[in-house]
Amino acid sequence: MSAAPRPVYAAFFLGQGGYLFSLGVPRLAARARIIGIETDVYRYTEVDRARLNISAKHAAGRKIGLIGYSLGCTTATWLQTQMHVDLLCAIAESSLAQNHPINKANTRRSVLWAGPDVLSDAGTSDGFDQVNEVEAPHLWMDFSIPVTDGVLAELATLKKEP
Repeated sequence: MSAAPRPVYAAFFLGQGGYLFSLGVPRLAARARIIGIETDVYRYTEVDRARLNISAKHAAGRKIGLIGYSLGCTTATWLQTQMHVDLLCAIAESSLAQNHPINKANTRRSVLWAGPDVLSDAGTSDGFDQVNEVEAPHLWMDFSIPVTDGVLAELATLKKEP
């Protein structure tokens, strides 16, 4: 008999400009809640608050997902260098931002959605398990159907795993 899946907690990180320029992120978090994922949305600068919350959720037995958009990828990729993460999804990492290579010892699965411009083209050589090229402008990446459906599929798979 296999073990029952553990609940999943996903921390979503907004890009620069907060909700104004990352409206797709809270929408994506709401869609994740519909499929049974516990979520919180953070500004990319809320590193300490997010780390404390994530650590508490992990200690309570939840699987951890980090979803970053734009500058939120900087926060998500940094956090996975510091703590265990079951899933990291990075949407539109910018070449103009500080991003961090995937720490394979801490991060079980990592997926990147990269776009065609300097605001979305980073991370392709940072060790992601899967890299998806998306032909969408930066400010549309968090609404792009291949991206949002892809993130939800990754979270749904994580939810089913023991």
